[in-house]
Amino acid sequence: MTEERSEDRARVMIRPPILLLLCLLAGLGGHAVIPLAFVPEALAVPVGAALVVASIGLFVWAVRTMLGAGQSLPTHEPTTAIVRAGPYGRGRNPIYLAFCGLQLGIAVWVNGVALLASAVVCFWVLQKGVVEREEAYLTAKFGEPYRAYQREVRRWL
Repeated sequence: MTEERSEDRARVMIRPPILLLLCLLAGLGGHAVIPLAFVPEALAVPVGAALVVASIGLFVWAVRTMLGAGQSLPTHEPTTAIVRAGPYGRGRNPIYLAFCGLQLGIAVWVNGVALLASAVVCFWVLQKGVVEREEAYLTAKFGEPYRAYQREVRRWL
């Protein structure tokens, strides 16, 4: 990897898939120790499963759109263009939204307060340690075209 290439990247705090995995493991561990429910038992599996399936669908759509536009996915790789197609025309972070939805869906499905709490932590770290840093990188790299995209398309929903 050249020095120039290593400088052309978002300086995120943690890679998002690793963050998701760590938060899920922490939530499952907390649930094993203190199994507190937060939704009616009859709703846990159907609502949780629906959230998981919807999140996986969003993830696949977003990844296919990004790869179809010739972009790499890892946050340590340079971004070469602003993708506005598919789910990126409705929200700027559909992959991260899918990660949050997946964790929320698992929390509901398992019906565990600890998983719900870890989902909140995951979202906060994702927002502060990843999304805001990526936005700073993209604004510095693309300038007004990215600022226009920010004005036209919501960050999350």
